[in-house]
Amino acid sequence: MASVPPQRPISLAQSLHEDHDILDGPLTFEEAIANTEGMKVIFLDRAMVVHKPVGSVQIGDLPAKDEIQDSVKKRVQFLDVVLDYEGDLDLKEIETMFLQQRYQDLPAPIKMKGNNVLPYSMQLFILKTGDRKWNIVKHVRFAEGTKVISSAIMSMCTGRPLEIDYQKNFREGSRALQYMLEGLGGFQVRYCKLVPMNASNKPSRETDDIRAGFQFIKANGPTENDDGQFTSWTEEQVNDPNSPLHKWDRGVIKEFLRCQADKGAQAGTIRDWPLTLVDFTPWAINTVFAPILPYLTGHSVIWIGKSEVGKSPASYTLSHLMSAFWLLQEDRTQEVPGFQTASHLDYFRKERGRRTKPRVYDDGNLYREQAASVKAVTEVSGLDRKTMARWNASSYEKGQLCQLCSNPYDRTVEKPMSPGRESDSVTFENFYKLIRPSFHREFDEEDLLAVLKRSCVVVFTDVGIYVRTPGTTRDAIPRTAWPSEDFGLVSPCSRSTFTAYKRGFALPPRPTHQENLQWSLNLLQAALDGEDVPRCCTVLGRKLNGAKYVEEVRPTLAGISASTTYFPEQENEQVQAEPPTKRFRSVKSSSALLQNAAATREELKENTETEGTKEEAAVPPTPVAVKKECVDVEAKFKSIVCWIICKLVSAKIREIIPFSQEDTASISKGAFSRSICQLAKAQINICDPFAQDAIVVLISKGKLAKGRVWSLPVSWMMPSEHDYFVEWKSVKYTREKTSVGPRGVRKDQMKWKRTLPQLLRADEKGIIKMLVADKLLPNWAGKKCPRCSTGTLSKLSDLKGYGLKHRCSARNCRARINPHHLHPLFTECQGPQKQSLQMQAAMLLLKLHRVPQSTIHLLLGQNHKAIEDMDKKICKLRRDFVQRKERDIIFGNGKSWVDIEADEATFDKRDISQTPDLKHLIVKKGETVMWEQWAGVVQRGRPDTLVLHKLTPKLTVKRAPGPGAIRKTEWTTLGTKLLQDRHVILHTDSAKSYKAKISGVLHDRVIHCKKRVKRNGKWIWLAPKYTSIVKHKIPNTKGKYLKTKSGTQIIDRCWRFLKGRLILNQHTRSNSALLRAKLRSAQYEYWFKNSDHWVGCGSL
Repeated sequence: MASVPPQRPISLAQSLHEDHDILDGPLTFEEAIANTEGMKVIFLDRAMVVHKPVGSVQIGDLPAKDEIQDSVKKRVQFLDVVLDYEGDLDLKEIETMFLQQRYQDLPAPIKMKGNNVLPYSMQLFILKTGDRKWNIVKHVRFAEGTKVISSAIMSMCTGRPLEIDYQKNFREGSRALQYMLEGLGGFQVRYCKLVPMNASNKPSRETDDIRAGFQFIKANGPTENDDGQFTSWTEEQVNDPNSPLHKWDRGVIKEFLRCQADKGAQAGTIRDWPLTLVDFTPWAINTVFAPILPYLTGHSVIWIGKSEVGKSPASYTLSHLMSAFWLLQEDRTQEVPGFQTASHLDYFRKERGRRTKPRVYDDGNLYREQAASVKAVTEVSGLDRKTMARWNASSYEKGQLCQLCSNPYDRTVEKPMSPGRESDSVTFENFYKLIRPSFHREFDEEDLLAVLKRSCVVVFTDVGIYVRTPGTTRDAIPRTAWPSEDFGLVSPCSRSTFTAYKRGFALPPRPTHQENLQWSLNLLQAALDGEDVPRCCTVLGRKLNGAKYVEEVRPTLAGISASTTYFPEQENEQVQAEPPTKRFRSVKSSSALLQNAAATREELKENTETEGTKEEAAVPPTPVAVKKECVDVEAKFKSIVCWIICKLVSAKIREIIPFSQEDTASISKGAFSRSICQLAKAQINICDPFAQDAIVVLISKGKLAKGRVWSLPVSWMMPSEHDYFVEWKSVKYTREKTSVGPRGVRKDQMKWKRTLPQLLRADEKGIIKMLVADKLLPNWAGKKCPRCSTGTLSKLSDLKGYGLKHRCSARNCRARINPHHLHPLFTECQGPQKQSLQMQAAMLLLKLHRVPQSTIHLLLGQNHKAIEDMDKKICKLRRDFVQRKERDIIFGNGKSWVDIEADEATFDKRDISQTPDLKHLIVKKGETVMWEQWAGVVQRGRPDTLVLHKLTPKLTVKRAPGPGAIRKTEWTTLGTKLLQDRHVILHTDSAKSYKAKISGVLHDRVIHCKKRVKRNGKWIWLAPKYTSIVKHKIPNTKGKYLKTKSGTQIIDRCWRFLKGRLILNQHTRSNSALLRAKLRSAQYEYWFKNSDHWVGCGSL
């Protein structure tokens, strides 16, 4: 039987045309490939809807086969064609459904049939052929290249299923098909787009979508990243199809989250400031604001003096006013005025200075700022204004108002005002002495005059108000007495608004705020133009009913009146007339919580439905008093567990299950415990004993409400627990008053006298002058010559060919002496190893900052031997100083009782079996390990009293974990020498050596390791006890006791401090001189850890 010859499959064009001779339409597949050369197809996240006229490309021109013959073959994409469909199609509704992703609501001819669960995308093309007649083409592509068998595809189609035929053009076929589909015209819903080959694969987003995405991040994004919240939240949102951040770039989201988190690390911008000049008293406008308003565009303002007079609100109001003024000048009235405030100039570094955003330096230490920084800030009319900050600089634009607020002033130089006078004047010398404490001690008189030339200075004292306008003249400064006992600048009409703003209430803008701001701008413009404006005044009077009133009369400017009236006797009514503020939620007592837990479901539902109809301020909530009462422990346990169960169950099903009193009473303590384990495995922990209100926190660790935290009122606590928390808060760990807090001074808050750029930029004469001023170099001028000991050295002079030298006057000597001759740190040599004094000083500064030696080598290009030599010299210099100074340390004063901590620590070990110099110390054959062990004693609150003593522990075997605690003989000798009859309380660990009796010493101990004990026939582990309250009876007294907290936390942190500064290598081994020198150097750093080591190095 002869085989049937192969037949060519019927193409789509042949099946659609009756005349089989017409096979090609206006556009062939090969022409589409040629037209899309250099282009590619990208996939869109959202549907793109296009309305076009019917195109020249016909459906028969598409590269497709009319039928899917093989039902077993799998395919990734296909076409579904519906020809000559009759019916009504609402294209607008179809567009809305696609944009809203409501694919299940699509009409019958467009919606795919069947219940296919595989994800896919569908492009839709609808061509109108007549009245209520349509041709529909659907291009379906399964997600992620999933292949589906043909039988499933045929069950999905509503029309004729077509197989896409790329022939041999698999690489170019997809873009040619997309080009031909777009050429069909008509109503199109596309999920693909043709773009140039070098274009990005990510589809561009609309501007509204981008703005909505960033707004979503602001509203819902995490604000902290201590546990990787930025990464986890970003991954969730990027992979969530319903999120506005779906398929966004992860780096963009994280960068924006970091920017939002960094807002707390820079100066904040205030845009909701509620006060204007209208909100200040008339005498404040006349006396304080009127003299300085004409200078605000080119000068700064410095506010000095007593607190609670209104320096901050006055400076903020002027900044807000100048922001509105410059926005008006730049025709940017649609923007909201704002200004920045910070307590350190460093916090202004993250934003470029702009004159539309003034800055206020408030609540900072102005007396610590250098002269260069203060002059740069106050130079408002300067062109290039910058101040030094971390990693970069803070910049200030020309015309940007900057104001400084400070409190210190010298009360001793202020002379009282003559009785009956309202104003007088003081000399410039007295005014200079009055404000001098607010500036750095290194301010020269010319530096302060330069600041006064740039600034208006307003000083508030107990006697009166000083206002000095900018200039360098030494004329007398006017002084005005306070008008009354009320020293506040803010008007009584606006104090309630200002108080509510400070407390954080969200107040709506006052109806007259814009009008008051415009009046303030008019007053500023009148002052800048030099116009004559009537003075403000205060009028006292009575109404016909006898009520007293105070009218604050302000001049009418440009038709705007700013006069206000208030009634002193009706001040409470005036406060109530302000906009209502939202009340804080009150803390309910335990009885109220249990009543809510015992409420029925119907009552809870009814309260929930009617809650939205009640006005919030209509009926104020009744406060529930928290009482302390003694209750039965069993009943207390049941009530707490009952409340926990209600909370846990309500967190899961959003309803509170009622517990009747009978049910609670019928369940035993064990049954309640089992219920807890079965429901959520909740564990009752008493946490945070140092909280402000001593609240017990209950943390659930179960599956129903994992991670939720609830707090109970104090009334739920046992009386003994509450008393213990109160006692714990009252007893401080460090009882002595210290100048620096327990955490020390942060490095980013310290300022050393010298910086690296200062040393490297200085010339030869400048570096010598700098080091002599810092006492790092001696002044050899006038001293005896170290060579001949007869002649006298001259002043530093430039000898040709030799540089700057001191010359000996002796005729037979005439030696040329370097400024750093015989210096213990700096070297003088010739040849390739010669180093300039600038490089040696820079190397010393980096070593004092504990910069690694490898980093110093890369920064300065110095040989590692020179760096190591400098390190050894510093260690030996500090070692000699510490050993001398340690002899003068005295603990306590012998009268009052002080807290002393003692402990021992091990730093290194070595095997001496192969060391010839130490072999004679071996007593037993297996004990060959020598330990470097030291004892330390320090007084709490005084790090400069740290005393270290080297111990001589016994040799141990190689596998010994340590040398053991200090021996009793060594501690008795050391303790008697340092602590005997000094009235000290000694805090140590539980080593038995510290139990030695020493007169004048009270001893307590803590447990640093867990202990296994037997309780009720069961072995349990007792947790370590690092600190506790101890009550000591004072010797030789009748009934006097002293409470203190035991513990060795300070000496433990001291060991960590010392070990962090030791680098152990082959040269610093146990029992080596270099290790002892480095340990003494670390002890020196601990003594002066809160001070400038550069200045301290000069005193060495």
